[in-house]
Amino acid sequence: MIRNDKLTKSIPGANWDLSFDEWHRLLTVLQEATKLTWREVLNQGSPGSPRNHHHDVTALHHDVKPLFHGVAETAFRMRLDGAERIWGYTTGTTFWIMLFDRNHQVYQIEKRHT
Repeated sequence: MIRNDKLTKSIPGANWDLSFDEWHRLLTVLQEATKLTWREVLNQGSPGSPRNHHHDVTALHHDVKPLFHGVAETAFRMRLDGAERIWGYTTGTTFWIMLFDRNHQVYQIEKRHT
């Protein structure tokens, strides 16, 4: 796990100071993912709105990009619940978790009018 005070200040919800419930959701999602193939993990969600997917590192929050420098050009994120995400990168069949994003701030999208 990465502890980065600059990152925590610029993205307040991106830290590892998790509550019991957050740890429970994180571990439950990871435990369920171990029962799936990578294809199944990537196919979770609805068409056009995948639950888990890769992102180009250049599209991430500017304070997050240095975490991936020299490590990976593509980030991978898994959605836990609501706005919660975990971020990292994949090598082969391994997902290396680097960051807990409590408020969906590592990669922000414009809200849709629905």
